[in-house]
Amino acid sequence: MKVVKSFKDFYNKIILEKYSIGRYQRELQKFYKNSNIELHTTLTYNTSLTTLVQVINKLINYPLEKVIMLTMFSVSILTHESKGKTEKLYAYLLKNDLNDEDINNVLNQLKNINKLYNTFFSKKDGTFIDLLEDTNQLIPFLFVIEKLISTDLLNGEMLSNPEEFLDDEKYQILINRIVHRYKIISGNNSKFQNKDNIKPLKVNDEFKSPMYKTVDTIIKE
Repeated sequence: MKVVKSFKDFYNKIILEKYSIGRYQRELQKFYKNSNIELHTTLTYNTSLTTLVQVINKLINYPLEKVIMLTMFSVSILTHESKGKTEKLYAYLLKNDLNDEDINNVLNQLKNINKLYNTFFSKKDGTFIDLLEDTNQLIPFLFVIEKLISTDLLNGEMLSNPEEFLDDEKYQILINRIVHRYKIISGNNSKFQNKDNIKPLKVNDEFKSPMYKTVDTIIKE
């Protein structure tokens, strides 16, 4: 995996090179046009939403068009979009042969991705809007999540099953895996994150016994 020194470096070297991000953006625009629904979040968080769609596309075996529908409807719920737009979008999903089980599956996946994100970045009670706003943090984080999915260390069933996902031991192991992958792409380079965002690279020590903690985990201002 390439080591990068900044978010711009990461975006140019990995995201633009590896992913067909333009394709997903075009598909999103097609969805907005076909559904005749424009959510507030689509205007503000286009890059974050594009990357989220790519992750969900790895988790569920559906055509991309339906992946986008399910993702955007779930986002509308999690970001408290207006009732009128949400109801209109729900009707659009039903018209396209999607059901409540499909919706709940993706909704739980996004909720649990948000939980992982908040744990990793030590954000207590972080909302889904907070996740979408932190593009510089979110995109590398989702890249790591995608890598775990690609290597079968994380899957849609795990993320959509609250009972399994909340198991303490499995959850801690998953966090440690995310930390490990994130360290690799960042190279622990301070230019990749500012001092307020260093803690995620040390979060795995929270799950170690005191005798195994390292001095390096003490974060100084």
